[in-house]
Amino acid sequence: MPDTGTYFLYEVKMIDGPNAPGNLLFAQCQCLRCHHHFVAYTQPELLNIPGGGAVIKCPDCGVHQAIAAQTFVDYLARFPSGKSTEVQS
Repeated sequence: MPDTGTYFLYEVKMIDGPNAPGNLLFAQCQCLRCHHHFVAYTQPELLNIPGGGAVIKCPDCGVHQAIAAQTFVDYLARFPSGKSTEVQS
């Protein structure tokens, strides 16, 4: 579940509320293409999709992936603290 195919998610924080249901506040990731570690929290690294989900873009190699809101919901159900593991260098 921390592996989205393009990224390994180390930590995820979602915003819940009437103005931003299911939006991602940030994601700490490792790009599986170039192995760059980064925190996606603003554009262009993070773009929330209206209605839920997000597009994450690696600031190093530029690879991007749209990830459904349900993926983040499932991640947080499995890792209630929001952290799957500590970042490995």
